[in-house]
Amino acid sequence: MTRDELHPLLKRQVHRIWGARAIPDEWTALLRAVDQSYRQADADREMLERSMELSSQELLQANRDLRAIFAMLPDMFLRVSADGIILDCDLGEFIGDRGLDDWRGQRLNDCACSCNGAFREMVEESQRTGERIVREIEMQRGDILLHVEASVIPMHAGECVLFVRDITARHKAEETERRLSVAIEQSADSVLITDPDGALLYVNSAFEAMFGYSRDEVIGRRPSILKSGQHDQPFYEALWRIIKAGQMWRGRLTDRCKDGSLIELHTVISPIRNTAGAITNYVAISQDVTRAIALEEQLRQAQKMEAIGRLAGGIAHDFNNLLSSIIGNTDLTLRRIGPGAPMREDLELIRMAAERGASLIAQLLTFSRKQVANLRVLQVNELVENMVRLLKGSLSDKIELIVNLAEDPGLVRGDQTQIEQTIMNLVLNARDAMPDGGRLTLSTRSVRLDNPREAGFADLRPGPHVVLAVSDTGVGISPEIQSRIFEPFFTTKEVGRGTGLGLSTVYGIVQQAGGSIQVQSELGKGTTFTVYWPQVRAGLPMNPPPAASPQPARARRTILLVDDDPSVRKMISRTLVEEGYNVLEARDGEEAIGVLRLTGSDINLVLSDIVMPKVDGAELARLLRTEFPALPVIFMTGFCADEKVVGLDLREGVNLICKPFHPSQLFAMVAAVFSPAPQA
Repeated sequence: MTRDELHPLLKRQVHRIWGARAIPDEWTALLRAVDQSYRQADADREMLERSMELSSQELLQANRDLRAIFAMLPDMFLRVSADGIILDCDLGEFIGDRGLDDWRGQRLNDCACSCNGAFREMVEESQRTGERIVREIEMQRGDILLHVEASVIPMHAGECVLFVRDITARHKAEETERRLSVAIEQSADSVLITDPDGALLYVNSAFEAMFGYSRDEVIGRRPSILKSGQHDQPFYEALWRIIKAGQMWRGRLTDRCKDGSLIELHTVISPIRNTAGAITNYVAISQDVTRAIALEEQLRQAQKMEAIGRLAGGIAHDFNNLLSSIIGNTDLTLRRIGPGAPMREDLELIRMAAERGASLIAQLLTFSRKQVANLRVLQVNELVENMVRLLKGSLSDKIELIVNLAEDPGLVRGDQTQIEQTIMNLVLNARDAMPDGGRLTLSTRSVRLDNPREAGFADLRPGPHVVLAVSDTGVGISPEIQSRIFEPFFTTKEVGRGTGLGLSTVYGIVQQAGGSIQVQSELGKGTTFTVYWPQVRAGLPMNPPPAASPQPARARRTILLVDDDPSVRKMISRTLVEEGYNVLEARDGEEAIGVLRLTGSDINLVLSDIVMPKVDGAELARLLRTEFPALPVIFMTGFCADEKVVGLDLREGVNLICKPFHPSQLFAMVAAVFSPAPQA
């Protein structure tokens, strides 16, 4: 019986009991209370029905809102029952065009992106342990990486939810970042990153190797710890002004390493901006160009010295002609006057001054590598040992001489006199650097240079080298002066104590022998000159000793003298005539050929200069070989190793005499040409 049926029945029974009598108030009140209770119950029921209807709508709306939120999230999800049935899911593009309802009620392993059961394994592990399981899973296609989390839903009887996120792009970005990080770490260039205020946040391994600081020593500090003192404050202010304006700075820096040494860098500093355009960091990439700069400086120095050498050679040629005339005419005059003549002493002083000038010119020619060298295979150790006594005699008692020679540093090919001159000049230079005494060390060793340029030698060839080092503990040489010490006539000594040709002569001798000379010096601590000569194999043919000068020819011969300098030509002509020769003169090679074609059979010898206008000595030599192959020739030159002389091909027996020369030297060479060859 329903409530609506029970209420009227109760009222009828009350009226039947009391009939016509009045119903007592208690029963009337009871009926009213029951009636009110029923009305209230009806009202409550209606309210409950309306509430239930509203809650259902709200729940539906909340469900729609929740799905909308899930749709906006990057994660996808699966809700799985305890027995692996998909109750709800949102997998987006991973299930293709298949509708959402198509997966509900299906087993998890049948899902298109279940990754070969990996999802099911995670669900079972979470259901078994009650913990959240997190894994990265690669899809079957191999190009998509998923981040998956599986968690049991509390109060839902083993139900589990999986959240799936595509991390392929993030993984690729991380991989790219990792590769960039590895590349920066393995880079040979120093890389450092600072915050906007300049505090160091990162340095790579090359920075540590380059500067000697570890990361822990520099992180948090400012790059000013690397300042060398070689740049002034305006330099750094200009640098910061550029990069703070958001522009790139590119230039050369000189920094100081942890051990105090200086390093030359080619540096690029760039600002790094965030998405809002604000500068967040600065990155500086530096390449060590110390060795490259040293090689460039060597090349510039070599080019400068070559230019000076060419100038010196040209000047030497003209001076040698002048000195030839002075020395020759002085000798002629001395031969004509008696031993007690009043002017003899004056003439001898003139000749001595001219010979001293000739000596200076010879040093210039050595510097410019235009001097004849008597090349032989030599042992540097023997040369040093043979000179020790002479060297000690050149030093004061306050200087200690130490000789430290390697057992067998190897052989070199060079001119013995020139190498001895090199050793002597370096020792005397060291002596002058120690006026208050000190220690002078001569040492030899052998070294192999497989890559000379990498080792800082721009002018050496790869291979073994013999090394001679001359070290002193003297006053040292400042960096400004070091760049000029090999220039001719440059000297820091007092007037009258040096010509400035000592080190330039050494430079020329070493260069002519195919070697290199280096200098290392520090003010107050001394200087070391190190000479490198290419090592040669033992057993190379030695130059034969010079033959004894033959006696002058007795028979009267005719000599064709060719020289474009009238004073030299006249002096030589008079000298030869006084010696008993007939002399014909020509001003250049062209005139000489004309004379030969007219009177060739009467000429016994051609004595010719090399550098002349029109037809020079080299061209004259070729013409003589063609038209007068049997005619002997002696060539004269103011410098004996230039391209003109090379063109004569000295190996074919061309006789050569260098100006200035004494008449006796010329007579000896002429007599040697006229002397008959020894019988076999």
